[in-house]
Order: sequence, then structure tokens, then C-alpha cells
Amino acid sequence: MTKPLNIAGKTFNNWKVIKREKNNKHGKTMWLCVCSCGNLKSVCGNNLVGNNTLGCTDCYHNRSKRYKAPFHLETYNSWRSMIHRCNGNHKSYKDYGGRGIKVCERWLNYDYFYEDMGVRPKDKSLGRIDNDKDYHKDNCRWETQKQQQNNRRNNTRISYKGEIYTQSQLSDRLGLNYRETKKFIKEESQCYTLSK
Repeated sequence: MTKPLNIAGKTFNNWKVIKREKNNKHGKTMWLCVCSCGNLKSVCGNNLVGNNTLGCTDCYHNRSKRYKAPFHLETYNSWRSMIHRCNGNHKSYKDYGGRGIKVCERWLNYDYFYEDMGVRPKDKSLGRIDNDKDYHKDNCRWETQKQQQNNRRNNTRISYKGEIYTQSQLSDRLGLNYRETKKFIKEESQCYTLSK
């Protein structure tokens, strides 16, 4: 039987862990926590570590009222997806948390994420500038679908006249369609396909 982690004294979203309590009836490790509003509650350790609980019920209802506006909802959904991609509760976990991508400690709290990123613009989503680095203010931006596609890790990169492009970016630069660009790359001696 594995020994449970000692998370006493640590903070998870609005919860500060005080001490370990008895396991619940399902055998899950429980922790006495204090919410940032002052409410005390026994919280399952898996929910704390997995970022599946943000704070007490009172805070949740207050947050829901505060972020009910549609622009807040879209921004909140982007934040929530980011958290889940990095903690194992998402179908794409292997491409994010599974390869070591983390969310900075500040952004585990939605309010700070919102303060740093602002409202999610229409037709944009959260993207990382460098796909091998974590989610934090200096590495994130709101991106269009096209930016997201060009920033995928599995894109083949092409060197042309000292610049690096994806095939889509090179198509835009040359004013060619995708098929014409493919032919151009094959015939052009100045193009070098880089490894993925």
C-alpha cells in the first residue's frame, strides 16, 4: 500500500491544507482545509492535487454569479481546459501534463489568470508561444485557429531564405495554395525541410 503524500501546509486554488483526517467511507485520503473566505471543510486529497476543487461551495456560487457574463464564461472555460490538460483529467493529457507541461502556480487561481490574460477575444483560444514551455504569462497569448495550427508540435518546419516556416505559412508568404507550395518546396533549392 502506498503512503499518501503529505500536503499539509500547501495551497490548492482557494484551499489551504491544515491537516490530514480519517479516510472517507470509500478509503480516500481526506484533508481538513480552510478556504480563502475562512470556511473549513474536509476535502479529498485527489481533488486537491488534481485541481478538481477550487474552493468551498459559498465561494463557488459567488464566483459563478461574478463570472456569469458570456465573456467571462469563455475565458473561464479556457482556463479550466488548461488546468485539466495538465493534471490528467483531459483526453489530451499525454500531449500536455503527460510530457511535463505545467500551469504556473499563480494561474492555478482563475482570478490571477484573468488578471494576466484579460477577456478571451472572440474566435481565439489560449495558446503557448513555445510549445515546450509551461503555461505562464510570458509564454501565452490568445491565438486564432490559424496561429494554433501553425504552432503545432507535429508540423514540418521549412527553412526558406533564412526564415523558418510551416507549409501553411510559406504558402501565405509566397501567395500559393498548399499543393503549389508543396511542388515549390520540392523544386526550390533554397528550401530545406527540417525535422519535426
